[in-house]
Amino acid sequence: MPSGSARRRTDEIGLPLVDKFVSFDITDDLDPETGKTIADLHQRRYDTDPDLTELVSTINQYEGSAAPGPHAA
Repeated sequence: MPSGSARRRTDEIGLPLVDKFVSFDITDDLDPETGKTIADLHQRRYDTDPDLTELVSTINQYEGSAAPGPHAA
């Protein structure tokens, strides 16, 4: 996985080009709380990076863990 700054730069370049985005998390962890833990990680990223939240919020259709803005479940 790219470092934080490389991942963030990829978001800045790529997300404005996206119309529909589906994000899903895969794990082989048997802990039933793992999905919530992963969603919490995504949520913290959105909470601490309002510019990223804005980028994702402008995507026409977004589905995934902790979807922000108008895509929130």
